[in-house]
Amino acid sequence: SPFRSFTDEERMLFQKTIDNFHNRFVSIIAENRSGLDIEEVKALADGRVYDSTQAMRLKLIDGIGYISDTVERIKVKLENSALQVITYQREGDYKSNLYSLSPQPPAFNLINLNLGLKPQALSPYFLYLWMP
Repeated sequence: SPFRSFTDEERMLFQKTIDNFHNRFVSIIAENRSGLDIEEVKALADGRVYDSTQAMRLKLIDGIGYISDTVERIKVKLENSALQVITYQREGDYKSNLYSLSPQPPAFNLINLNLGLKPQALSPYFLYLWMP
């Protein structure tokens, strides 16, 4: 509940879930990034945020560019010049995209209660994202 502190048991369960997500994240990166072993990934995956130049130097990304650059690379790799990227959204949902800072919560009531909470606090979910 966002309205009270964790109990010790809840904190332990929540931490276990976070640890599982983190370990899976580290494993996936280590398995799929050539030139990085699991120990190197563990050393990098400590909560720091890397800019694109740092990520490139650390072998965390293949290149720096725009979405259109990536689509063009995929077209060449797949030998499919007709490739299109299609996204779907439910009617009335926030029209997020890869450049969005964060999705906006849907407004559905007539009373705006300000509880001093960030909108994200009201919707529990796990993401491999950094949201300042």
